Amino acid sequence: MFERILIATAFEDHSDPAVDHALELARVNGAHCTLLHVIESIGDEPGDDELEEFYGSLQARAAESMRALAARFDELGVEHEALVKIGVRWETILQVAEENDADLIVIGSRPVLDQEHPHLGSTSHQVFFATLRPLLVVRK
Repeated sequence: MFERILIATAFEDHSDPAVDHALELARVNGAHCTLLHVIESIGDEPGDDELEEFYGSLQARAAESMRALAARFDELGVEHEALVKIGVRWETILQVAEENDADLIVIGSRPVLDQEHPHLGSTSHQVFFATLRPLLVVRK
C-alpha cells in the first residue's frame, strides 16, 4: 500500500511513537523511508559567521541523532535515507514530501496541555492543514 514514507522527527519523546508506527508500516509494506529532521531557521543572513557556526553545531548534533535512528531501520532491513535540513519546519516537510513523492507523511504530536489556549501553531498542526498527501499524526 505504501511505497515511500516520509518520517518527520524532532528527536524528542513525542516523535518516538510516530517513528515506531512508520517503521512497522515500512517493514510490512516494503516501503522506502525518508527520515527528516528540520532545524528551524531563525534568519537568512548570508555570510553571518556566528549564525553559520550555530547551525553547524545543530546540524552535527542532529546528524548524530539521525545515525542512531537510521540504525533501527538498518537492523530491520528497511530501506531509507536520512536528511537534516534547515528551514521553516512545516514548509520543508512538505517540500521533501513533494521531492520524494511520498505517499504518506508520518509525524509525531504532543498533547495540548492548556485546553483553554491550545497551541495551534505546532508543526504537526501546520502540516495537517497544508498537505494534500496522506498524513499520519501519532500522539504520544
